[in-house]
Amino acid sequence: QYYETVFVASYLSREIKLKNSQKIQYWKLKDEILLNPQGIIQKENYSIASKERAFMDMIYLRPHYYFDNLNSLDWEKCFALLDVYENKNMRNILKDYQKKYAQQ
Repeated sequence: QYYETVFVASYLSREIKLKNSQKIQYWKLKDEILLNPQGIIQKENYSIASKERAFMDMIYLRPHYYFDNLNSLDWEKCFALLDVYENKNMRNILKDYQKKYAQQ
C-alpha cells in the first residue's frame, strides 16, 4: 500500500515536504528509546528498525494509530521489546492490538 508520508524516529520532530508530494515526518523519541539497540538491525551504513520495533515505536508515539495489516508481526518479539519503553500502559496497548489483529 502506498503512503504519502514516511515516518522516521528521530531526536527531533519536524516534517519535510518533497517535490513529489511525499512527506517525511520525523517524530521525536526520548534518547533512552531512540538509542536503545533492541530490535534495531545494523546495516553497513545505516540502522533500520525491525517491523516489530517500528510497530512498537509507533504505538508508543500514537497509541491509537490505525494499522491496515499486522499479520506478519511476531507478537512475542513485540512483548520482548516492552522494556525499551519503560511505560506501564504499553503492555495493555500491545495486548489490545494483539487481540484485535492476531485473530484476523
